[in-house]
Amino acid sequence: MFVRKAAMSALFIIGFAPLAQADESLLNRYCLGCHMPSEQGLSRISEQRKTPESWEMTISRMQLMHGLVITDEDGRTAAEIKSALVKHLADTQGLAPSESLPARYLPERLPAVQEAGMYAAHIQETCGRCHSSARHVLQRRSEAEWQKTIDFHLGQYPSIEYSLYGRDREWLNLARELIMPEIAEEFPLQTAAWDSWQSTEKQSLSGSWQLAGEMPGKGRFVGTMAVTQDGEDRYFANFSGQFDNGETFNSRGESVVYTGYEWRGSFNIDGVEYLQVLAADESFNSMNGRLFQTEHNELGLSLRAQRDTGQPLLSAVWPEQIKAGSTATLTLHGANMGGNVVLPKGIEVLAVERSGPSEWRAQVAAGADAPSGRFAVKHGGATLNEGLAIYRNLDAVAVLPDYSVSRVGGNGGARQKMYGAFTAYGSDFGPDRTAGTADDITLGAMPASWHVEPWDETARHDNDVKFAGDMDPKTGIFTPAAAGPNPERKQSTNNVGNLKVVGTVTDGEQEMQGSAHMIVTVQRWNNPPLR
Repeated sequence: MFVRKAAMSALFIIGFAPLAQADESLLNRYCLGCHMPSEQGLSRISEQRKTPESWEMTISRMQLMHGLVITDEDGRTAAEIKSALVKHLADTQGLAPSESLPARYLPERLPAVQEAGMYAAHIQETCGRCHSSARHVLQRRSEAEWQKTIDFHLGQYPSIEYSLYGRDREWLNLARELIMPEIAEEFPLQTAAWDSWQSTEKQSLSGSWQLAGEMPGKGRFVGTMAVTQDGEDRYFANFSGQFDNGETFNSRGESVVYTGYEWRGSFNIDGVEYLQVLAADESFNSMNGRLFQTEHNELGLSLRAQRDTGQPLLSAVWPEQIKAGSTATLTLHGANMGGNVVLPKGIEVLAVERSGPSEWRAQVAAGADAPSGRFAVKHGGATLNEGLAIYRNLDAVAVLPDYSVSRVGGNGGARQKMYGAFTAYGSDFGPDRTAGTADDITLGAMPASWHVEPWDETARHDNDVKFAGDMDPKTGIFTPAAAGPNPERKQSTNNVGNLKVVGTVTDGEQEMQGSAHMIVTVQRWNNPPLR
């Protein structure tokens, strides 16, 4: 496994080391002292199914709080043995792809996700005030084990009844009598999805993969990943590609696959450590997820990986929008491409600049009467549905994430800064010129210039724009200020702030702005793999 850092008053570190043999004997050796044997396996342990990160957190908690000692033995390091335990538990008591799908944002460390409205309000108020609601969505337990979870919370965190939403209700009775029965019914230990996945023949993920994605501050990305297998579930990967600004991205890394589809990789790119969290679908021909910096999870690249099977494959179209009555350089990326290029009606090819199996580039013109909408693009036998948008008006710009948190850090402290990363997305409201109707056209990411403003009058009075940090006007990356008291601020307070992030898109002679809300706050001290 790759190096990861988490905290529960300490650092947990698991090295990306060769996996030790993982079997029941290893589990019995380290867990049998506290967990009693049963018909199902070991008490408590056999009544749970979780993601690799969750199993890692469980073992780390056993080490920190319950005296579990894992030592070097038989030529294996403690880190290797711990890795093997995580691997065994994730493989035998993990989640099926369909079970983890609704909450992939958590292991992928996707920043600024707002769970409001995603889950039942009373469950979010009971569970989601201390950690994300996705924490329980990514687990399956027996009903008895779910009930024990309540007792664990109260024993481990006695103040839980009195914090935040707990003060106006009988938290313990509510959790026991209402919340846990609902969760136990929705997320049971035994499911048809898990039974089906266990019986599914797992396929190797070796081979060539076409990559496409997007990274705030850098734009769209295309590339390849050549994967070779080394052992049952261990892989080496050569990762390469480029952004639409010409910047390249190249590295060789290692990965481990858990539960047959949970890809976890580690790469060093230009001296920066990256983690790669992907999930293969049940066909084993597609993977989706993120590549993100180890120290700055918020700086990452969304990725869609498609296996190169030798058949024509179209992975990306740059740009993904063109205005009626304008010209543009259009680039198609993929593999094994050939034959005729079929563009949406109203798009004329003026001159082909490049034509090959992995890239086709041409100067194109969109007629003034070209139909508006999102349309498929074809190259030979490959099709990218809704690959290109034709629009007439830039009616709105949305800055995403629309609400985010960045954090001060550094300045000699133990926690690094947490950046803000923003992207501008355009929309055409369609012929009816009304937002939110069926003829709206999503235009995708668009180049923008950036600045920040005070969010409210208090922020203006406190001069938050000056003290909270700096926005890169070209990339949309916000760098928060240093941690610690600032003698230049009133009462020497720290460099927190309440800011409006403004992205300005230029479309011909028109400028259109969108905005988002960003809180600049203090460091996060507890930073586990699953928050």
